[in-house]
Parts: sequence; C-alpha cells; structure tokens
Amino acid sequence: MDTISVYKSCCEKKARFNELQQIKTKEELLCLIRKFEQEGNKYIFRGVSNASYKMYTSLQRNLMDNNDLYISTFGTESYCEVISRIICVLKRNQDFVTYLRKRKIPINDFVILSALQHYKIPTPFLDFTSDILTALFFAQDKTKPQYGDSLDCYVSIYVIKKSELNSYSWQKMMQNDVSRAQDLAKEHEKRTGEQINTEKFKTDIKDSTYAQFGKEIKYLFVEGPDIGITTINAPYLGLNCEYNITNKRIEQQSGCFILNNDQTKPLEDLVTENTGFDIQCYDISKTLLCEIEQLLEKQNICADAIYCRKDMDSQKLQQIITEGYLGSLFTT
Repeated sequence: MDTISVYKSCCEKKARFNELQQIKTKEELLCLIRKFEQEGNKYIFRGVSNASYKMYTSLQRNLMDNNDLYISTFGTESYCEVISRIICVLKRNQDFVTYLRKRKIPINDFVILSALQHYKIPTPFLDFTSDILTALFFAQDKTKPQYGDSLDCYVSIYVIKKSELNSYSWQKMMQNDVSRAQDLAKEHEKRTGEQINTEKFKTDIKDSTYAQFGKEIKYLFVEGPDIGITTINAPYLGLNCEYNITNKRIEQQSGCFILNNDQTKPLEDLVTENTGFDIQCYDISKTLLCEIEQLLEKQNICADAIYCRKDMDSQKLQQIITEGYLGSLFTT
C-alpha cells in the first residue's frame, strides 16, 4: 500500500524542482518578498512549515495514512467516487444551501470543495494564495525556530506562475467549452436548418460537477476571489450563469486552489510526470521565523485575521460544515 513520503535530503529535493533556492539571511528574505511584490499578481504561492514535506492533499493524507474512519467509511470506493461522495454530502445539507443562496453564491461542486477545504474537511484541493506574505504566514504558523542544515530546519514557499496555469484553469475551461459549443450550434443550424437541443449541456455548465471531469483530468487550477465572479454568457444557447469561488476565509487569504486528482502522488510528482507547469521552491531557514513574524505583524497578518476568528459570518459557515458535515458523511 502507498504511504506518505517525505524528502530525505536537499539533494533529493533539488532533483525534483527546476528551481530551488535556499534563503538563509534576512537580506535574502526581503529580496525574495520584494521580487514577487514587484511582479504584481502574476504568481500563486503555497507556504509549508517543513521543507521535507511533499505536496499531498489532506484527502490523500487521510486515505494513505490508513485513517480508520476514512477507510471504514469509503471501503473499496475509487478515489473519484470518494470525492464525489464528499461533495454530495454537503450538497444535500440544507443549512449550507441556504447559506449560499442568501449570499447569492451559485452552488457547484467547486464552491463546495473550496468551502470544505477552508474549514478543515479533507479534500483533493491544495491551498495556494496570490499573496506571498500570506504564504509566509502559513509557513511559519505554529513553527519554532530551528538551527541546522537538514530540511527539517527550513520552511518552504512553492511558487507557480499564473500564466502557466491558464490551460488548467477550471473557470477558463468552462468558458472555452461554452464558446466552442455555441460556435458548433450555430454551424449546425446554418448547415441543417435545425437547432440542437442544448438543455443538458446548459445544466451541466451551470452545475459544473466534479464528475464531469472525473478520471480524465490530472489536476485543475481553481481560481479564487482575485478574478471576481466568472460570468458564462452564451445568448445563442440561452445560457447565462456565474461561478463565484468565495467565502470569508478565501477572501481574507487571497486564496485559490489546485485540485490533485491522483490518490497517491504529490502534486510535484504528478506535474513532472505529465510535463505540466513549472513549480519553483524557496526553502527558508527557520532561524528567520522571528523576522517573518515581525514583517507579518506590521501588515496585521495574524491568525485571527487569516482565519476570520472574529467574523460572525465565517463562524456560521464553520459551524454548518463541522457540525453538520462529519456526522452526515460517516453515518451515510
């Protein structure tokens, strides 16, 4: 059975990433921050508290660590079936549905997964952010300074250029599918004089279910509030709908996600095998954690703010998910 693995040495890790740099001084840290802040909104970042950790999703970790609760619940279901069942439970939760409708957030599977991910339910999503300081917060949160040269003595910031993710963007895929379908429908009517029945297609686009992608995809980039509401408008098809990946925590964290659709491979392995996008890695010495904390304090970036602990709306969503979700899933 596959188990969670870690990087055992700097050499092993360097062999996995085209660009891996170690940050050991305050000056190097400040230079790294300035570099990406000057680039604007061109990159996404993931902060990890230990440089030896690979990029597994929370769902992978629960299944591969032989979490008895998960194994007994899902039994022999395939990975895609497990994901679909996790989504279905919250989709049937009337409190959650009401919460979204009151806020005029259209319901689809990716909205559901993003909510689950931000409120600590295992999903196939990996958290990223468009703000390097937020990534640094997650890298240093609850981490203690440590001296030495082993990977355990570093935290990691993983960086991906957004332009390399365009062809994997869920929102852009849906827009492109609709554009192609509209062109085909027009061409069909011009050639035959008949209109195609597009009702099922329109329902599929509005619902945008994970099952539509299923085993066909390796990974998906799910963009967050930074891009605002994605409008799908195809007048010829009579189709108009919106995708809005948002909740208070995602907004506060400038969040976005990459869906890993493999049960056992960490994101970097999956991307390498499929010649996907480039992932940069910066390993930052834990001797710099105090400097990082001071920088974050100046920007009012702290746990209360990041996790919206004083926001009643966020607390309400957390209660809906944690109280209603787990009990429903594990008694289904």
